[in-house]
Amino acid sequence: MLKQILSRSGLIARGVLDDFRQLLSPPLCIGCDRDLAAGDPVFCNACLESLNSKCAGTGPVCPFCGWHDLNNRQCRFCSKSFKIRLYYWGRYEDELVQYIGKFKFQGVLELGIRLTDEALKRLANLLCENYYDYVIPVPLHGSRRRKRDYNQSDIIAKIVSMAINAIYIPDSIFRVRSTRQQAKIKNEDRRWKNVENAFSLTSGSDIDFNRKKVLIVDDIVTTGATIYEVSKPIREKDPEMIDVFSLAYAG
Repeated sequence: MLKQILSRSGLIARGVLDDFRQLLSPPLCIGCDRDLAAGDPVFCNACLESLNSKCAGTGPVCPFCGWHDLNNRQCRFCSKSFKIRLYYWGRYEDELVQYIGKFKFQGVLELGIRLTDEALKRLANLLCENYYDYVIPVPLHGSRRRKRDYNQSDIIAKIVSMAINAIYIPDSIFRVRSTRQQAKIKNEDRRWKNVENAFSLTSGSDIDFNRKKVLIVDDIVTTGATIYEVSKPIREKDPEMIDVFSLAYAG
């Protein structure tokens, strides 16, 4: 009993200390170290306005070549009868590179949540028009998930699924082998080879994809190799639609 009281007292003391530190040194804008906008846990007004001026929300486009008119062939994927379409918030450039990096690699999860919220202000209505049945995050391999302790695509996908009223199914697809980080591979052909056949339906899953509309979620789309490979086992189950949502497009 005494140990429990002491333990609880220690937690309270640490909480008071954290509040005192925050009072003396309040959190600042993650982009410029100025005072935060009222009610915003991450950005000041200037940085938020700058970000939204560059990230207008785009889609649907071909995730492999970026072409907008999916009925007018531009690449070997646009010409397929079953087309994968991409909706993205902004180009992977300027401060969006910095922000996604902090979210993805430095564990600034609140930043990822804010970025997703802002992206959905531009794209939620468009996504809702498609009436998706399922939302699926691009999975990490177990070894990388344990090292990072979270999957950034998982965090984005949860928020998206709630915003568009679709069923969130994070465990329906898994990564069958560990792959190199795509960002570290500069050659496009090697990127495709790196993730080839790296994903599969989870064994024993009873998810029925037949005639369903599926939205795959990732933080960044570059060549489209990863989302193409994630979509392969789903396409084998005859879905009606497979689209992709990402914060950024670097193609």
